[in-house]
Amino acid sequence: MNKLVSMKNVSKTYFPHKDVPVHALNGLDLEVFEGEMVAIFGVSGSGKSTLLHIIGCLDRPTEGEYFLKDEDIKKCSDRRLAEIRNSEIGFVLQDFGLIPYRTAYENISVPFLFSKGKIKEMSGRVINVLEQFGIPELSKRKVYQMSGGQKQRVAIARALVNEPSLILADEPTGALDSSTKIEIYDIFKDLRNSGKTIIIVTHDKEVADMADRVLNMKDGALFR
Repeated sequence: MNKLVSMKNVSKTYFPHKDVPVHALNGLDLEVFEGEMVAIFGVSGSGKSTLLHIIGCLDRPTEGEYFLKDEDIKKCSDRRLAEIRNSEIGFVLQDFGLIPYRTAYENISVPFLFSKGKIKEMSGRVINVLEQFGIPELSKRKVYQMSGGQKQRVAIARALVNEPSLILADEPTGALDSSTKIEIYDIFKDLRNSGKTIIIVTHDKEVADMADRVLNMKDGALFR
C-alpha cells in the first residue's frame, strides 16, 4: 500500500495569552496508508481536532514534518494549501458545516465551484453522490428543513463530490441520536470497504471500533 499521510515529530504550540504557551501536539508521529481507516480516539482537549486541522491543511505545525502524497506541506504556500484542501481532502464535521438556507444540491456543489473541474461536469457529480447516499429526494430541499441524519448524509456527499484522496471526519456522529448514528456508521463502513482513506477523530468507542486501526490520543501525543 502507498503511504498517503506521513508525519514525523509534529508539534503545535499556541500562545493564547501572550507568553503562556499551550502545547496542543507534542512530537507525534503518524502514518496512514491508502485505503486505510484510522480512528484517533481520545477525550475532549487531548489534541484530536488540532491534529485533524493540521492533516487537513487548515493549520501548520510549529515543528516537525508533514507529507501528504509525498508533498511537503510545510513548504506549501497558502494558495497551494487551499488547492490541496479542495482537491485532495473531504471534510465531515460534527455540526455538518452546511449553509442552512441553501438546498442539498447547492451545498454539495460548493467544493466543485472552487475546483479546477468544469462547471458542466458539476451537475452529474452532484446527482451521483446524492444517489450514492440514497438522498436524491433532498436535492431541492433546504438544509434547515432536514433531520440531523439527512444533514450528515449531505455533508458526507459534499465531502466526496471532488473525489478526494482523504476523508477527514471530526466527531461525525456527535450531534446525532442513537438510531441515526447507526445509519452513519454504515455509510463509513461502506466507504472503507470501497477503498476510501479515512481518518476519524472521536470519543465514541463504537465509531473507533469500525476502524482498521485505533490510535489513542492523550496530552497531544499518540499511543497504540
